[in-house]
Order: sequence, then C-alpha cells, then structure tokens
Amino acid sequence: MHKLRNKGYPKMETEMKKNDKNNYKDNKRDGPWELKRENGQIFMKGTYVEGKKEGLWESFHIDGSINGKGLYINDKRDGIWEYYFPNGGLSEKYNYKNGTSINEEKYYKSGIISSKQKYLNGSWEKKKYHEN
Repeated sequence: MHKLRNKGYPKMETEMKKNDKNNYKDNKRDGPWELKRENGQIFMKGTYVEGKKEGLWESFHIDGSINGKGLYINDKRDGIWEYYFPNGGLSEKYNYKNGTSINEEKYYKSGIISSKQKYLNGSWEKKKYHEN
C-alpha cells in the first residue's frame, strides 16, 4: 500500500493497494493500468505503452464519480484536462502542450469562472473573477 497525491486535488491523499491485474512487458508498465483504493474502488486508470503513459487517463472521487480526465502523448499531458467537483460540475480546466500548461481556468462550485491564466511570451497573464 502507498499514498498517491491526486494532481487535480493536491491536498487529497488516498491509500492505494497493489493491483495484480496491471501489466508489465520487459520490466516496463505496458497495457491497461488501474490504481485502486484500499477498498478496491478504482482511483485512476489509463494505459501505458512501453513504460510511458499514453491516451486517456481518468481519476475518480471516492464516490466513484469522475474527478479528472485528459490525454497523455508520449508520457506528457497534451490538450484539454478537466477536473470536476463531486457534484459533477467543472472545477478546473487546463490546456497542455507537450507536457506544459499554457492555459488554466478555475471555477466556483456554482459553475461561474473564478480565474483564468494564460502563458504568453514567457510569463503568466492572470485574471480573477468574483462569483457575484
């Protein structure tokens, strides 16, 4: 068992257990992969190809609802990554290019955007919004 920090919610730690169904090829992770909580619930799932994360990866809240999802290309985040509140509402949205975040949006539980950040010319341009 080990602790895994969920990147969508950095303060949340979840007790994990070994999943014997995960695959290895030439001592590298390969094929479908699942991380499970102590109670057997899936916490995160995705695919490895020759030891590198590839394709869609998803993480789940303790109630089984989707926590976050996004794509890996050659072990680097790419494209849109979304994270959700347990009620299903969008909490955060990131746009990655070759593993680097270039655009970030955060939302209040009401669904209203709380902040936007965009990476331009070597620095972050930030804007915050009020819920009212």
